[in-house]
Parts: sequence; C-alpha cells; structure tokens
Amino acid sequence: AMIARHPDVQVLLAGHTDRSTGSPAWNMELSARRAAAVEDFLGARGVGAARLTAVGYGSTRPRVAAEADEDARRANRRVEIVNLGSAGR
Repeated sequence: AMIARHPDVQVLLAGHTDRSTGSPAWNMELSARRAAAVEDFLGARGVGAARLTAVGYGSTRPRVAAEADEDARRANRRVEIVNLGSAGR
C-alpha cells in the first residue's frame, strides 16, 4: 500500500536465503527468483517496473536469525523491500 501511495519512490527488492541448505550458486539464483516474484506481484498491482529493482543476495547478507532450527532458517528466507527514496532526488 505504501508503494502504491507514493509513485515517486524507487524500491529495491532484496532476496535472501538461509546458509544451511543449497550451494552458494543455487542460493544466489533462488534469492533472485524470490525477488523477481515480488517484483511480478507488485507489477501486477500497478507498480511501474521502472520503480522496482529486484536483486538476489543468496546467503551473502547478514542473517536475521541464527540457523539452529527450521524456524530460524525460514526467517532468513525472505525478500526485503528497501525504500531507495524519490526518483527526483
């Protein structure tokens, strides 16, 4: 909703994976597909593609949880939506 209300805002869709499963190459590709899925979702709801940048980081970025169990690994499998500011700035 925030994205739709602010058509001048540029958005980074940052895909992430856990570290415990899959190879680094697989996780990089998986995280890119996750971010692209969110990009497609937002695009289907009228958010212009020029405002969105989807990037996969695999397991290279800081985790949100230690991966001691499945719940913690699940928390690290995410797409973060980052406000990059207004296009005119």
